[in-house]
Amino acid sequence: MRSSKINQSIVSSVVVGVFSSVWGMSAAAVEFDAGGSLRLRYESRQDFNLADSQQSYWLSQVRLNLNTQFNDSHSVFTEVQDARIYGEDEDGVPFINENARNQPFADPLDLHQMYYQYQSDDITVKIGRQKFNLADGRLLASLEWVNTARVHDGIRFTHKSQDRTLDLFASSIVSIDPDDINDQGVSGNRYNDSDFHGALMTDTAMIPDHKLEYWWFYRDNNSGVFDDGIHTLGARVTGSHKALSWDVQGAWQFGDFYDIAQAQNLDHKAWMMHASASYQILGGKLGAGYNFASGDDDPNDNQHGTFDNLYPLNHAYYGFMDLFSLQNIHNVEFTWTQPKPFGVDTNLRIAWQMFWLDNTRDAWYNAGLRPNLSRLNNALSTGADTHVGNELDITLKGTIQGVSYRAGYSYFFSEDYTQDTGNSEDAQFWFLQLRKAF
Repeated sequence: MRSSKINQSIVSSVVVGVFSSVWGMSAAAVEFDAGGSLRLRYESRQDFNLADSQQSYWLSQVRLNLNTQFNDSHSVFTEVQDARIYGEDEDGVPFINENARNQPFADPLDLHQMYYQYQSDDITVKIGRQKFNLADGRLLASLEWVNTARVHDGIRFTHKSQDRTLDLFASSIVSIDPDDINDQGVSGNRYNDSDFHGALMTDTAMIPDHKLEYWWFYRDNNSGVFDDGIHTLGARVTGSHKALSWDVQGAWQFGDFYDIAQAQNLDHKAWMMHASASYQILGGKLGAGYNFASGDDDPNDNQHGTFDNLYPLNHAYYGFMDLFSLQNIHNVEFTWTQPKPFGVDTNLRIAWQMFWLDNTRDAWYNAGLRPNLSRLNNALSTGADTHVGNELDITLKGTIQGVSYRAGYSYFFSEDYTQDTGNSEDAQFWFLQLRKAF
């Protein structure tokens, strides 16, 4: 086990933190607040291999939590989660192995979160298993769409002043083990076997009428399987004026990326950018945006140019079908959102996404950061166009009698790259999700 890992005994850390801080407190001062949620989702995937295929299933997620408040400053939050999959087609494509390590579908009853929190007027400290959602989630998010979600074992320090908030954290990603308790054991996954540390500053004073965020993230994997050390420096500025709002951000990466095929560390240099704007009109909001993430231009040299997407929320940004991540892409998007289009508590969103690869000598990466190596090999041997395809997303969300719902339909239109590298049928996706919090 590598020395840089956060202490595996998360329960012990929480207990020690609590009792060292509130030792001798009267039991009468302790308050308990219990809650939870139940979520059920149906998904149907048609032709996701861009050939004649199908897969459908039900996902359930049950969470129960307890917040123990010792006084105004000290508390412990505990949450268990049971995530399962039902009715999947064993012969379906994609094949689903619900017992595999780090798969996103199933993790029977397990500890999801447990952290000690110290809270004062301007300082918050969390120690234990917790969730990180920083900036807009393009690089770091808890990934709530996924049935098992994402948590970290770590320490987070937050300092708030009138105009600025500083977040500092040191953590290890929790690896999902459906057959045992989730822990820090080496799983052979580049990202789930990494430590992840960073700092993020939010500033509302530097640029009048704008919010500025800038950050340093560091992903470190020296598990014995990989040997990565990736630094990410980035900044984001958001603002609005009357009906117009905008969001511009970029990030630069440097460090070492271990290439298994070459069995050596490569010099990592990569970058990304996002620019979008929206305008409120006709009772709705019209938006447009552009996303770019660099790809690698030579798979055989000693440099690695593919942007490291880290721990993102890709589902919300690059198509609900989860076919793309922020790696080796050009993406143009147009969106229309309409609140209460039918006079009920419903919000409609329509999105049109277009995707090109930055470099066809690099792979097409899905939302889980997995490269499509068979298409890459075909592209390298035969040459390929960069236009992968376009996606249409139509989604509804709202609340009925205290139950929140989401429903959606997506259609992927294959373009020249898919035709040049293999199967090229169009694909479709349907989902319906119900969630009740209590």
